[in-house]
Amino acid sequence: MALSAEGTPSSTEGSLSLQEISHLHDRKNELKELHFVYVKHHPELRSLLADFTAALLLEKPANVFAFATEHFASLEASNLGPPMLIHGPPIFVIAGAKR
Repeated sequence: MALSAEGTPSSTEGSLSLQEISHLHDRKNELKELHFVYVKHHPELRSLLADFTAALLLEKPANVFAFATEHFASLEASNLGPPMLIHGPPIFVIAGAKR
């Protein structure tokens, strides 16, 4: 939706109708629910992401995508299977972190 010079919504040829906005809002809520259910049924996802985040913050690589490729490839190659921690909040400490 376009904004006028005053920062308020203005109707232009490319703007969405209220019906389209409502449909997008409903779809967003539907996707949120589906994603929540998926994460609930795959608790190892939290641990996997926590492990990756901790490694990323410790290493601070210049190329995050290359680091991610190597990180997850090493997990697959090690045949370790899913992480041992599959319930509860992720557990990792970042030493020396400033607030």
